[in-house]
Amino acid sequence: MLITIKRFIQDISSKKDQKVRNIAQLIGLYYVKLAGLSGLDKMKYDKAREDVISLGVTKIEFRGTVVTITLIRPGLLIGRHGKNIDDLTEYLSKQLRQKISINIIEDKIIGWLIPYEPYFDADLDSALFGE
Repeated sequence: MLITIKRFIQDISSKKDQKVRNIAQLIGLYYVKLAGLSGLDKMKYDKAREDVISLGVTKIEFRGTVVTITLIRPGLLIGRHGKNIDDLTEYLSKQLRQKISINIIEDKIIGWLIPYEPYFDADLDSALFGE
């Protein structure tokens, strides 16, 4: 009986991981489509790849019809006046064949641990110790 329960839990978690993996791939494909990639255009593919990497996605969760994306730079995902997030929501809903909503959570800790701009020791000292 215990083995059956463990196997059931593993099946559920593997299906959940597969769904999150599919959503992550769909988000990547959305950015490739946004870059206007047609054929084997290496420069446009590299731009789409850089756009996805610059988001700093740290976690994606999917429960019911809600996709929760945790990322370092939420403004890039939201876009001007929310256009990118609206388009992404529509794209994911169409691909998954169900109405979904997207929650965005800013991952501030990772952003603090890994600064975007290279700092010099003097800049860090003045920022930390007010010198």
